[in-house]
Amino acid sequence: VLWDDDTVFYTYKHHTQYGYFQDAVTKSKFSAVSKGSTIHQIIIDYIGNAIIKLKNNALFFFKFEVTDIVKLTPWENNLKKFIFYFNPSGDFYLLTLNGTNITRQVYPMKLEVLSAASKLNVICPYISFESNLDLTIHYVDMGDKVTFWGQIVFLENKGLLVDVKIYRPELLKTKDVIHYEIARGICTKNKTVTFYHERDYSELPDYRTQVALSQGIVTLQFQPSESGKTCLTKSKLSHIRVGCPPWKSIIVSKKYLRDERHKGNKEVIFDIDKYGCPLQ
Repeated sequence: VLWDDDTVFYTYKHHTQYGYFQDAVTKSKFSAVSKGSTIHQIIIDYIGNAIIKLKNNALFFFKFEVTDIVKLTPWENNLKKFIFYFNPSGDFYLLTLNGTNITRQVYPMKLEVLSAASKLNVICPYISFESNLDLTIHYVDMGDKVTFWGQIVFLENKGLLVDVKIYRPELLKTKDVIHYEIARGICTKNKTVTFYHERDYSELPDYRTQVALSQGIVTLQFQPSESGKTCLTKSKLSHIRVGCPPWKSIIVSKKYLRDERHKGNKEVIFDIDKYGCPLQ
């Protein structure tokens, strides 16, 4: 998401869906509904919910994967000075500035969004969406694997899916398993994705280069295939570090030659006249 004084640009799904945010009611660009005011603050939480605050204290809401904005009920008059912030738990707060005093109050974003969206007669396309993604960094070395799952529950006629977004998918191999259940018009889809590191370097001429290129960070996210303004489901990211983890090490107890694998220590006199001083 990018913005200037009075427009907000979005790009989704690997830049295949992009444009400028429009008002949910008038379908006009955000610059038209700002009524001459400019953007003072845009704050986005960890899960893609965002609030736009104008300098005249007008408030708007949008979330990732949605292409229009919803105007929220004014919280303060246009003379008050305040800003938003959120804590690590994702709770929104209002910081009101009054001279040298700063007061904090909870901003009930979910209630405000549901109240504003109720006037538009829009509902979330799914009933629930869950996943086991977290912000923990997972380490996957050769032979290791890690499994994640996502579940979406929706009405029978919706046909929704669990989309998996992966950054740098070439670093790991994947195996997907999908389970589908339906009962009394309610559908449940479970998608399980296993990531594993399996690559044969034995016949590669540039072994060290290939090992270095096969290391890095894989970032993944589970998302519903369709979302809406009233869907406040937490959508988290997970990161996988591909390569040798920091706590793993190799200890060589004794050295030996390839052609003569002696169990005892091998002593060799270094020919300084022939090879030169190794310290120079």
